[in-house]
Amino acid sequence: AKNFAPANIYLGADDPAVDGTLDAANADALAVSACFAGLAPDVDLGEVTGDVVIPSDGRTVTVVNIDSLDIKDATITFQGVSGQQTRFIVNVTGNSPVEPLDGGYLDFDFANSEVVVEGVGARGIVWNFTNTDADDLQYAKIYKKESVFLGTVLAPYGNVEYHNPGSFLGAIVAGEVNLHSDFNLEHRSLNA
Repeated sequence: AKNFAPANIYLGADDPAVDGTLDAANADALAVSACFAGLAPDVDLGEVTGDVVIPSDGRTVTVVNIDSLDIKDATITFQGVSGQQTRFIVNVTGNSPVEPLDGGYLDFDFANSEVVVEGVGARGIVWNFTNTDADDLQYAKIYKKESVFLGTVLAPYGNVEYHNPGSFLGAIVAGEVNLHSDFNLEHRSLNA
């Protein structure tokens, strides 16, 4: 619909074809997020507050659970298997929020930090925000010009803020996306 959940985006026109496409995309994002959230974790990191290395240990798909992420000047390294289609699904559960915000909680605070990949590309990392309550948003902030962020952020009931442009290679699928403070958008292949 022209005002489709969870973002309440209005396109300014009643076009059934556009409305149907947006409804389908929203339903797909919610379904994929729920599917990923239901996967048993291979790695459970709890609260992430500093450098971390996440190995695939030879798995083609590694599921990682984190309660929250609050890092500054840190590195997250994903170690895949070279020549193999390694994938990482990082479920951000919000079980230990960084701080309460109006209408939800900040669960993901990524500043002056870097995502490093070994044997996996940006397309191989999905940051899935598992919240299913549209009235209790999960917030994610990715900011500071020194940051290097890779992967797809999937947050159907989330608010993603990207500012003070760092390097971001990936995609954002979210209920709300806030871009400001000299952000730049550029299309590049996710296979990099």
